[in-house]
Amino acid sequence: MYFRLADMAGSVYEIEHLRVACRELYQSPDPARRNVADKMLYEFALSGDCFEKCIILMESDECCRFVAVATLLNLLGRNGSLTDEQRLKLRTYLLNFMFSHQDLESVVIPSFCTLCFQLISRLIRISWFDEGANRELVFQTAVKEIMKIAEELNEMCLKAIQLLSNLVVEMCERTGVILMRKRRKTMFSFRDTFLFDIYKLSITLLRRVLINIPTGSPIDVNQEGLLKNLLQLSMNCLNYDFNNSSGEEVSDDNFIIAIPDSWRLMFTQLEVVPLYKTMLARFPQFGSTIIACLTQLACLRRAFLMSPERTQFLQHIIDVIRHVLSSSQIFSDQEFYHGVCLLICRLKSCHQLNEIVKSENYTDFISKVTQFTINSLRMVNIRQNSICYLLMFWKRVVDSISYVRMGGRTEIENYAPLIAEAYLESRMLIADAVANSTIEEDPLDSVITVIDHVEQLSKICRYQYSKSYAVIVRLFDEQARAYNIAISQHPTIGIQTTILENKLTWLIYIIGGLLTEHGGGTSLDEVEQIEANLICRVLQLMRLSDSVLAQRRGSARLESSYLWFLECFRKVYVNDTSRRMSKVFQKLSNVLGISDETALLTIIVRKAIQNLKHFTGNETLLSDSMKLIDSLSDGYSAAKIVLTLQDVNFLMTNHTAQHFPLLGLEVDIKTMKLRTQFYFMLSRLVNLTCGENVDEEFDRLLTPFKDVIDGLEKIFQGSDSSTLQEERSKRSVIGLCRDLRGILLACNNNLAYSRVFQQIYPTVFFIFNQAIKLWSTDHDLVSPIFRFCIELCDNRSTRMNFKVSCPYGYLIFKEITNIVKNYVENILNVQDILEQHIYEMRLKGFLLCFRMFRKLFVGQYLNFGVFYLFGDSSVDVLYQKFVQMAICISQAHLSEYPKLAEAFYMVIESSTQNIIVCFANLDVELQIFLLRRLLDGIGSFDTNIATCCCSSLDNFVDYLHQRLRRVQQNRWTTTQATLPAENDNCLKLVRQHPEVIQEIMVSILNKVLFDDSRCQWSLSRPLLGLIFLQEQFFNQWKVQTISSFPMEQQVHLVNYFEDLMVGVEHNLTSGNKDRFTANVNVFRLNMLENVKSRLPVINNGVSKKNRITPGKSMEFFINTSRCVSISASATKMEKLLVNRRLPVQITSHTLNSSRNHR
Repeated sequence: MYFRLADMAGSVYEIEHLRVACRELYQSPDPARRNVADKMLYEFALSGDCFEKCIILMESDECCRFVAVATLLNLLGRNGSLTDEQRLKLRTYLLNFMFSHQDLESVVIPSFCTLCFQLISRLIRISWFDEGANRELVFQTAVKEIMKIAEELNEMCLKAIQLLSNLVVEMCERTGVILMRKRRKTMFSFRDTFLFDIYKLSITLLRRVLINIPTGSPIDVNQEGLLKNLLQLSMNCLNYDFNNSSGEEVSDDNFIIAIPDSWRLMFTQLEVVPLYKTMLARFPQFGSTIIACLTQLACLRRAFLMSPERTQFLQHIIDVIRHVLSSSQIFSDQEFYHGVCLLICRLKSCHQLNEIVKSENYTDFISKVTQFTINSLRMVNIRQNSICYLLMFWKRVVDSISYVRMGGRTEIENYAPLIAEAYLESRMLIADAVANSTIEEDPLDSVITVIDHVEQLSKICRYQYSKSYAVIVRLFDEQARAYNIAISQHPTIGIQTTILENKLTWLIYIIGGLLTEHGGGTSLDEVEQIEANLICRVLQLMRLSDSVLAQRRGSARLESSYLWFLECFRKVYVNDTSRRMSKVFQKLSNVLGISDETALLTIIVRKAIQNLKHFTGNETLLSDSMKLIDSLSDGYSAAKIVLTLQDVNFLMTNHTAQHFPLLGLEVDIKTMKLRTQFYFMLSRLVNLTCGENVDEEFDRLLTPFKDVIDGLEKIFQGSDSSTLQEERSKRSVIGLCRDLRGILLACNNNLAYSRVFQQIYPTVFFIFNQAIKLWSTDHDLVSPIFRFCIELCDNRSTRMNFKVSCPYGYLIFKEITNIVKNYVENILNVQDILEQHIYEMRLKGFLLCFRMFRKLFVGQYLNFGVFYLFGDSSVDVLYQKFVQMAICISQAHLSEYPKLAEAFYMVIESSTQNIIVCFANLDVELQIFLLRRLLDGIGSFDTNIATCCCSSLDNFVDYLHQRLRRVQQNRWTTTQATLPAENDNCLKLVRQHPEVIQEIMVSILNKVLFDDSRCQWSLSRPLLGLIFLQEQFFNQWKVQTISSFPMEQQVHLVNYFEDLMVGVEHNLTSGNKDRFTANVNVFRLNMLENVKSRLPVINNGVSKKNRITPGKSMEFFINTSRCVSISASATKMEKLLVNRRLPVQITSHTLNSSRNHR
């Protein structure tokens, strides 16, 4: 054993306590004792001697082992928690442990062995380039040793195969690696050096095991486990992220497996696909894994195989599909069935239809796929995502039919209508099955799935449109006739009526999809005739269902399908470029009396308004109805007609709870969110058509609000709290916020915005202030108020660029400041908020405040200096409240809530752009706090956050140089009055805490040199100013960095550092920064490409050799850099650099000047 426990054991008493806690955690029936044990083990995982004690626990019982492995995994996830020596020792110990214990699985914790494999795999990935005593890549050597064990096919072979399988998956993970460049480098290194050999090993071992098993004889447990794990290893190799596309969404349309060209010879020599085909025939119990492997192979890029090899390869895949589809057991295993559907879909997405048609046994293949699709559609309990893959295959086949010669189209022309008919009839079967509880999930519950199916089916139906049309008409007429009889005889809803409504819902969705699809093999005249008949049938059915809607509760699904149909109909026939003289409009006029566009728009609007009246509890249906009305304003001519409709005029003047229950106070709080969309719809119609009559139109729109606002004003002005009626008043305020926000959302010009503001100021702000004082902890009320304020101060489309004599911008700023001030003072007084409620009760409000601050700071509609000129402290108060909120937010919260982090850093950026003095005047401790937050943000994986933090830092550094230059040149003293007044806190920061500037500079230098961040340009912008502030420290860092490389490369590095400052002057103008940025890019490329040896991993200025624990490394380097005893090689580097200093310093002289002024 690599470790001797006697050398590592600390306190036996502590170890015994840990062992007891581990057993309590997994074996105690008492939840309280388990919680105590969990807390103790959590603290243990954060302790300094955690690693050594974990090794001791590994030699205990199964509970202790599981805790030890989980803790070590956690340590690896925290970057820098384990030293190189500890990782090397852990590697040796874990490999010895795994292969010296025969049975590691337990009854209590059955996943222990899998967790061990994950720990070893992650350790190897994180330490992939670590070197041993002889500069040997010891962790890569470990992989070779594991592969040798796997080749032996002995009792340890299975563990080695499982370990390799876990390692292949782990190599594409991100946990434990901060630098993206290092992760990508590790992935590609493993791909180029080991992945091919591992996959080849899996294929070779499969052949060896297959030879040892006689044909037709059963396999024992050991052989079954070996085959299962070898196939899993093979599948993991094929699933490897060859192109580093993890995190990117890849659709089935462009799914390609980019296997390297070096694998080509193996596929032909080892006959990989025939081997899988043989395995599938002999061992059907592994069918899902084998099919998954073949699916990946079916997606190989076209250039991977030459033409003859590709043809043969395609033929093997087709033969496998034919063999599988001939099996009667295909529907018994859902996972296997889904894999077959995916394989069929991928076959067409990665191969041309011409190639498939020319293959042998094509006729049998397409016949079996057709029958398989029809059988799948008729089985109502099949998963709908599997059906979607089959529909996708047929859609692509129909799309490509024009590229196939006439002789190869016969089968598709015959089979495509059969697929369409089978799908249509299957929807009727599903509606019956749902009613009879034969299936648990109804596909109609997921509108996204339904529309996805419809989009695939539409192309198939339109290929032979007349045949599909006949089926649709037959089914539609049958169900519509039965539905008419059912609702006339039984007005109340019964089970049979529900079934008929669901069937009609499916058919209406399909008809709507057919309207938006284009192309197909049918002439335009025939298409218009078919669509005219279908549209008339749907509109007639809609009249029928609307006629009884007042007597009975309507079907929300049926109404949703109507909306989908009307939206599709509108896109094609109701727009500025629609075919108004087509046969569709002639048919509508003859059958339904719809003679012009006004009558047609009346039907659409009336349907949407009817839903708003009768379906208050269905949020999706309400939202879709409002979207339908709003979409009518996309075309100018349609928008003008809509506003003249009688129904719309009624809506504009009677938007009250009496007519629309959605606007009442009794609806659910969540449903009240739709009020914003409702009033956005109305306001948008008004804005598009009102022209110069802005005052008149908005007065008409805002008239119903006057009574609500006056009533709330009286309530909040009253001194008697009994008249408050808390819940009702609260809901009134929420509704008012959402309504006004919706109106402002559609105001994109100054006239409309100003008119709305005149109507609501100042009463509405008084109401919101009082509400915030009373209910600051109620997020249901705070969120609408803040969202209204965000919209109010958003200068979108320069709508807030008021006239010079108009004070609206200043009034808005002051009112929002008062609201935020009241909120922060109240919410910070609330103590003991549970962690699970911290976001809802506090952080969500802070997030909205931050968004509000940014809108105010970047709006460009007011001059902040005016506040200081007249002695108004609103700007300072607002910024103080921001800082108070920032202090209450931990770094863990920023990491856990990305939206909060982005809003927080954007406030800092906007404030440093427009009111930098507020930032610079903060106390030194607060400046340091915010700078460290910016440093944390620079290291974020989110490019937006990192760029935002770099910009903020650049603005602050530029301001520091301006202040220091003014002091240096004796232009005026720091106490001279300015607007706003400046203090010396930022100068104190530079003079008293230089380590802060040094820490930021070193962190950015490390990211520029050793990370592949996507925001390299942004990182370089503040770097020049930081170097000018800390030139002496930068030279020391430069010497240490150069001395960490071998002597033969140090001369090149000196030249690189010299070129870094070529052409750079001692100023921070944009042109000078651009030159420096260009030099940084060249410098970085030289470091990455021309330095042959491995780049050292530098942790905040400390080389890997001297790395210390995170959080103290910077402090260590800063303290030692001032009195560092430079080695011989470093001294030589300093001599080389002595004549290559930066331009004239400003730091020491400036600080001395600052002292003299003070």
